[in-house]
Amino acid sequence: RILVMHLYDYAKVPDAQLILAQSEADWVYADIGVRLLWVRGKSIPAAAAATIHVNVVIMSGALADRETGIHANARGVSDKPSATVYIYYTRIADSTSHAWRDTGSLLGRIIAHEAGHLLLPEGHSKSGIMRAFLDPSPFAVQRFNDEQGETIRQKFDSN
Repeated sequence: RILVMHLYDYAKVPDAQLILAQSEADWVYADIGVRLLWVRGKSIPAAAAATIHVNVVIMSGALADRETGIHANARGVSDKPSATVYIYYTRIADSTSHAWRDTGSLLGRIIAHEAGHLLLPEGHSKSGIMRAFLDPSPFAVQRFNDEQGETIRQKFDSN
């Protein structure tokens, strides 16, 4: 089960934060038996069975400010028809202590959360990675619950 994450980084996230974010998202999905494969842009790796593709667009503050109809506190949104998650990097950085570790960890969790919206039925859960408001602490353990993990694995198995 491979989730290919096509990364478009318009916010120019510092490398250390991006590496930490990818590692955080990798852990969330590895916990349910899904491997993330990160590629830049439209680069398409060799097709494999049980592969799903997601576009991850990390938006700069200027790009995010042009969006209309998005709640001012939203740090990310997902669009199922286009298999795209939009991440508002400036809002994430502004909601942490500005430590690179805090920002990178939260960025990874938000990417994992928004990709989860593409793979799960609509809505949020009361706990875990699919909560409406994620804990910004880099030490908070947030994962998919067992039912969500099973739903996501089934999505891959049906592809």
